Amino acid sequence: MNTFRTLFSITSFALIMSCSCKQLYFTESDSLWAKSYEKGDIAIFESNKDAKRRDTITILNKSHSMPAEDCNSSVSLVNSEFYLIEAKYIHDGTANESDYLLQLAKDENVEAIPVIRIFDIEFSGSEIKDTVVTLNKFGVQNCYSFNDFQNFNNIPNFKIKNFVWSKKLGLVQYTTEDGEKYELIER
Repeated sequence: MNTFRTLFSITSFALIMSCSCKQLYFTESDSLWAKSYEKGDIAIFESNKDAKRRDTITILNKSHSMPAEDCNSSVSLVNSEFYLIEAKYIHDGTANESDYLLQLAKDENVEAIPVIRIFDIEFSGSEIKDTVVTLNKFGVQNCYSFNDFQNFNNIPNFKIKNFVWSKKLGLVQYTTEDGEKYELIER
């Protein structure tokens, strides 16, 4: 009986190790989520209530990982392309510590859905809503509206009700709980 278990274990391990991982790559449409920003980019947003109130997002780092040739199938049978964009935010003169702005990984779904974190709220759902916005500086933009997210409450007295993201420009607009709307004015 012990010989059978040992032989079964060795055979099972060998089969698992011989399995290759499925390599997943972004489509052109998928990758647009991450193409809107590069390391060193600065985005400035202006309040609709006071033109002197401006917020800034600075892109600190952007990394892009491709599926590795030497995938470890005992860890995962999926080997995915991945983006991570890290940023620092300034709101009302107060800076937060760096955090990621966008995580994007290809999974076995048809379309890659990003994980976006701005001003300590995070969207990591499965549904996004198409919308069109007209920006004072950049004109009409085809965008996505995000209203359902998790709030981490790391910035006191500043809660976001929704935000709008353009695959071309990145974050273009966000609205606070008190109705103040910030719009992208400079990139």
